[in-house]
Amino acid sequence: MAEPAPGWFLVELFSWVMGESSDQELVPIDQMADWRFYDDATWMGNSIDLVRERWKRELREDGE
Repeated sequence: MAEPAPGWFLVELFSWVMGESSDQELVPIDQMADWRFYDDATWMGNSIDLVRERWKRELREDGE
């Protein structure tokens, strides 16, 4: 959302369960290296839907 100080970012967190904003935090950039970033809750939801479909497909392929 913003960089109030060099190397520190104000981020908005979203809940996977609720599909909406859950909190805001100040986080140093070095703690964000493995984060995934989404434009909004819709993009986040689309991402989890794709992961679920891939997981189901892999289960089917392993069962054949």
